[in-house]
Order: sequence, then structure tokens, then C-alpha cells
Amino acid sequence: MKGKVAAAVLINNQGKLLFYLRDNKPNIPYPNTWALMGGHLKRGEEVLDALKREIFEEIGIEIKNPIFLGNFDDLVGNDVIIYKVKICEKIKDLELTEGKKLEYFDLDEFLNLENVPRPLKGFLEKNKTSILG
Repeated sequence: MKGKVAAAVLINNQGKLLFYLRDNKPNIPYPNTWALMGGHLKRGEEVLDALKREIFEEIGIEIKNPIFLGNFDDLVGNDVIIYKVKICEKIKDLELTEGKKLEYFDLDEFLNLENVPRPLKGFLEKNKTSILG
């Protein structure tokens, strides 16, 4: 399904960002790459409702006070709408329900990884000040 995607840059108290490693399935966009938590909006669903639902479904936490950062085209037909959310959870306290693993990264460290989709990397580089501020 193509359309709108709500996703979050999740930032812990140390300023590290939480990403997950996507499954290595050839039938999904950007297999075996690092991604933000989030997902497609359901028919009639508001962006923030979708964001909260997706984060809860994927790692079991309820997010509060999301801050809009911007959006980008993921080059597979989706408008990805990005929010910044402060969280305090440790990885050991989260249960990932899709993908291979979770990891916190410094933003610069993450931007130097090779297996990050180009549209996501471009968005993060362009919005680095807003993300870290």
C-alpha cells in the first residue's frame, strides 16, 4: 500500500536516536536497512493517531508530545511525515514486533552507516539542527 506514512525520530535522554533494522525480505521496500519507527496511515486515520498506533504496535510504548519535523518522498510512492519524540526507554525494556533489531545511535554515527535508505539519510542530514535541538 502506498500513500502516507507517519514516522518518528525517537530520541533518548542522552541525545541518541532509536532505529530498527528492517527484515531482509525481498518483497519489502528497503530490506535489511535501518529505519525509523512508524507506518502507513489507515483509511480515514489522522497522522498523529497513526504515529501513536504504529509506535505502540512496534515497540509497545505510548508516545507524548510529538513535534513535527517535516516530510520526504521515500522514492517508493510514500509521503513520509516525520515527528520528533523524546523517550526514556532502554532497548532491553522494548519488544520489537517487526524487523530484526533495535539500536540507539548518535546522529553522526547513523549518517555514516551504509545501510540507510538515501531518502531517510537526506532528510536527517537536512534537518540535523531541528532533530538535535
